Amino acid sequence: MKERYKMKSNSSIPASIMAVPTRTATRRNFLICALCSLAMVASAWSVAADEPVSIYHTYNQLATPNRGFNSSWVGPATLVIGTYALTAPSSTMDVIVTGDVTHCTYTYTIEGQGTLVITAVCFRVEGHGAWHVAKSTGVFEHFKGSGTQEFGPLPAGSAFAQFERFAGTGTLKKHGHHDHDDNDQDD
Repeated sequence: MKERYKMKSNSSIPASIMAVPTRTATRRNFLICALCSLAMVASAWSVAADEPVSIYHTYNQLATPNRGFNSSWVGPATLVIGTYALTAPSSTMDVIVTGDVTHCTYTYTIEGQGTLVITAVCFRVEGHGAWHVAKSTGVFEHFKGSGTQEFGPLPAGSAFAQFERFAGTGTLKKHGHHDHDDNDQDD
């Protein structure tokens, strides 16, 4: 007959202190899994076509959040993909908060150019996270990208309350239609 051993708890360490390493490890593991997932998706893209991506977004909170979100924010953003720079004068960030983790959807609409929607998962306390392109239209139609982000407050007296800074890589296929395969040549 097998004996079962039970671990005895160490009553000298309060449960609240023991929970801190567990929460930190859970957050770290969650972020590592998110980054690994993004890396696997990105590995399927053509490495030769990857370009650096940088987005800087400042914003203020809306009084009433968009439907289905805990909070919504609006403000200007500058998007740089390789050497291609665009300004989105009124971009939105919609947020769903789950404990210390936030799920954000960023919508950058540039009149006459198209719309880029990025989703991100980040940790509010640490001020960092991971993002990827969720959908896109116009000049961004075939754009795929992923990377990391940081965010936080701006100094008092600034025109905007918060900032978001994205960095990563992206691939912008310049095919004019959806029914292509990856071996097509650009015209």
